[in-house]
Amino acid sequence: MYEVTFRLAEGGQYTETTHRRNVSFEVWCNNHCDLLRVRGDDRDLIREEIEEIVGIQQALETTDELLIITGECLIEITDDSVIEHLNRHNCLLLPPLRYRDGAKFSRVVTLDSKSLTDLFQALSDDYRVEIINKKEVQDFNHSSPLITRNEILPNLSSRQQEVFLEARDLGYYKIPRDTTTDEIAEQFGIDRRTVEEHLRRAENKIANSVAEYYI
Repeated sequence: MYEVTFRLAEGGQYTETTHRRNVSFEVWCNNHCDLLRVRGDDRDLIREEIEEIVGIQQALETTDELLIITGECLIEITDDSVIEHLNRHNCLLLPPLRYRDGAKFSRVVTLDSKSLTDLFQALSDDYRVEIINKKEVQDFNHSSPLITRNEILPNLSSRQQEVFLEARDLGYYKIPRDTTTDEIAEQFGIDRRTVEEHLRRAENKIANSVAEYYI
């Protein structure tokens, strides 16, 4: 089994909503409606935009997030060629879809590596696409992509998650690094030491959560 995460720069509705904003979505599509988990700033404005795009059946807001059940499924009312490409190349989309920084992140699995290669080429015709992560999954019990997020990932605070994801996207974890904690701090308008504290706490939680899967 093979798994890959694609970053797609597109002009879709949810993508546009996250462009140049400190906000991220996770979307579970149920054909007739979507379940959205929204994190970040400007939640009232985001809620209004989602109401205009697909309508809202129910909404629940907590300290860290906004949960929404939409009136319609976005895929059903838009021309989303990603699903067509997945079906054509025998690939399976693993929910949730993630949207942040003006891009859509899609996690895909297939039994055939050639299918992923063909899918990437097809997506490249319609989108600016980047492979974020690619791996062969051999141990189904421990590293299967079907393990749910809540079973393996720790609960980061909203700020820890935002800083960690921004650091990753800016290349902080590349070798050599493409950015510094000073540059990450500028993105949030906060002190460098605060960024480093958020990263240390996030990294500690993640390391402790995943370590057992290597035993």
